[in-house]
Amino acid sequence: MIPAIYYHLFYLLFISFLSILAFAKYPWGTSLQPIIKTDNVKFRFDILLFIFLVFFIGFRDPYSRVFVDTAAYTLFYVRHYLDLFEWDWDAQNVLFDNIYYFMASTIQSVSWFYLLISLIYFGGIWYACKSLFPKDRFSSLLVYLAAFSTFSYATNGIKAGAAASLFLIALALNDKDGRLKLLSYVLLIITIGFHHSMRLPVVAFVICKLIRNPRFYTFIWIVCFILAVLRISYFQEYFVGLGEDIGDEKITSYLSLDDGPGEIYFTGLRLDFIIYSVVPIIVGWISIYGKSVESNKYCFLLNLYTLVNAVWLLCVHVYFSNRIAYLSWLMYPIVLIYPFLRENWGDNRYVIFKYVAYGHLLFTLFMNFVYYG
Repeated sequence: MIPAIYYHLFYLLFISFLSILAFAKYPWGTSLQPIIKTDNVKFRFDILLFIFLVFFIGFRDPYSRVFVDTAAYTLFYVRHYLDLFEWDWDAQNVLFDNIYYFMASTIQSVSWFYLLISLIYFGGIWYACKSLFPKDRFSSLLVYLAAFSTFSYATNGIKAGAAASLFLIALALNDKDGRLKLLSYVLLIITIGFHHSMRLPVVAFVICKLIRNPRFYTFIWIVCFILAVLRISYFQEYFVGLGEDIGDEKITSYLSLDDGPGEIYFTGLRLDFIIYSVVPIIVGWISIYGKSVESNKYCFLLNLYTLVNAVWLLCVHVYFSNRIAYLSWLMYPIVLIYPFLRENWGDNRYVIFKYVAYGHLLFTLFMNFVYYG
């Protein structure tokens, strides 16, 4: 087993190495198709990578403080050994918490619990990439794994991570017909049962189904950005009151706090994260209004990302605002690469995809080795 302190380093280097190999198959010159078609050569490499990550992350050292929340979950889990299990409908995260208590009551090793959550987390990511990008499933999976927050929510914010992956499956299934479409709506409800914060993306999901104009959501994002710059705290205070009304202590505790040490708690007007967040929106405008991409699916994904990210801007000055940002960042890699892999961007779309994918990876490496390193 790799020592816990080297887990994140190994993950970054491993994903970087695979990304360099995978993206090398795309031409540097102008071409409509990649040099090597993903369907024929990559075969089941995406599944092999998915299975490896499930076990690699699932069987991490459960007591190491390197994984932050993992150690806290482990200690609480051990304390519930031999406890009589009774379903608790009043649990804050009714599905996740009850699964957690049930597995503890059966005296299963906590590693089996983490393996289950890892399966849900990486399984959701893998399925979404496979479904949304069937011809480039391996490359799209690597882009997602290279995202800034992916490793963190596999080992630290595991409740939100598991809920996010279920949400991704719902997004992938929603344009299907019949039972699969119905399943997507069921999954939206299940995501809230895994983590209460998913109420925001779910509500945004409904709004974006009703209003489909990208200009509308971009306007909202710009207004929220201006409010963030002006540091208008009305909405932050409103969300605090909402959290108190529904008895959500997490919302109240996060949003009641003000600026602290920003590099640790992700507080303040983080221009780096704002620039990072706006990139898929800029790509979206170029795609829709510059390249004349007409896709209801893409517009929906872009609108959903933009709306949820705009809400984060309203709360950008509070402690742990990155946890609110993650509610949009969970869609970030998919929204970023969708027009290049699924839409008629142009003959050079795979070339642009290569540049975007490498830039996306370099941002993650920069933040980990330079900014926080």
